Amino acid sequence: MNGIAAYGANLIPAAGTFLNFVSYAAGAVRLSALGRNRVIWIATHDSGRMGLLTNPLRHWLISEQCQTFMFGGPQTAYLSAISATATPSIIALTRQPLPHLEGSTIENASRGGYVIHEDKDASITLVSTGSEVSLCQNAVTTLQDKNDVKARVISMPCQEVFDMQPQDYQLSVLKPGIPIMSVEPQSNQRGAGRNTLTYSLVSTDSAQVPHAKIYLKNFK
Repeated sequence: MNGIAAYGANLIPAAGTFLNFVSYAAGAVRLSALGRNRVIWIATHDSGRMGLLTNPLRHWLISEQCQTFMFGGPQTAYLSAISATATPSIIALTRQPLPHLEGSTIENASRGGYVIHEDKDASITLVSTGSEVSLCQNAVTTLQDKNDVKARVISMPCQEVFDMQPQDYQLSVLKPGIPIMSVEPQSNQRGAGRNTLTYSLVSTDSAQVPHAKIYLKNFK
């Protein structure tokens, strides 16, 4: 992949595998970042139900240690990867199908993060990446009905691209004065949770059951 990218010829090399198996190519992935090679690593199954072998624990650390890397989840994050001309990208995809969310567009995704549900009276902003965005959307109704709390929802498919946006745009998305909570499957300092209070949906590693059952178990 790196050889093709270095050669050029208007080719964008892409390789696909389970996210867990990206570690097998850690040397090549690291070289992509150091060489600023335009390689797209398509990593499916960001969670596994087929045993410990497929569970990609802490694999975001690979891109965390390389500053010239873009790491994105679903909800149109692919555009960030296509647009990155001087950096490699990892697109971490889910095993389960995801709904198409109203407001999730190519134009919005091109800015790395955007408002997917707005409420001018919101008292909290929920930020997430990929499959957790739809969970945040569902949480808006629950918070309103059960707790009388109004919330905004932000989709953050690629934090690195969002950080490149003008400050006025960033502040229009992450409004000052409103608490921001990042909703993540596991607590880390990567992605949407980098500069926010993080709520982890799952408190344990290596759970090999459908995602809905994992969330229900941890919410009890």
